[in-house]
Amino acid sequence: SHLRFGDSPIHSTYQVKTPNFVACHVQAYLNMYDVIRGLQKNGLFLLNTIFEGQELIDFIPNRIKRYFAQNNITVYYMNATKIAQEIGLGNRTNTILQSAFFRITKVITLKGCVFSLLLGILIASWMLQAQHCEVHRRAED
Repeated sequence: SHLRFGDSPIHSTYQVKTPNFVACHVQAYLNMYDVIRGLQKNGLFLLNTIFEGQELIDFIPNRIKRYFAQNNITVYYMNATKIAQEIGLGNRTNTILQSAFFRITKVITLKGCVFSLLLGILIASWMLQAQHCEVHRRAED
């Protein structure tokens, strides 16, 4: 998916062809798709992964590591899946990765990132409670 924003309204429907930020939410996509296609020189890349250290270095394909090095790409990685599970979001990693995007790009302040994360947790909690109530109601019928 593509996210575009700027200081003035965007009225066009075209897709982003040369992003300055790319987030890969599923680590397997590194081997399945060209996730770095068009990523601008000095761009930012965020990877959701279970790996870290040498395991992460070994996992990232050489062609991607080469592109990062040749184009001065700043790489961030995190285990958003683990974080989401630890704070009660289940497998809903989008809230975690969205907060990371805001923090990395400085689109909003750190306080705004925390607010976004807390709001996501609250909404997920309400959704889980609503699902539980619906299941409980059906069991009573």
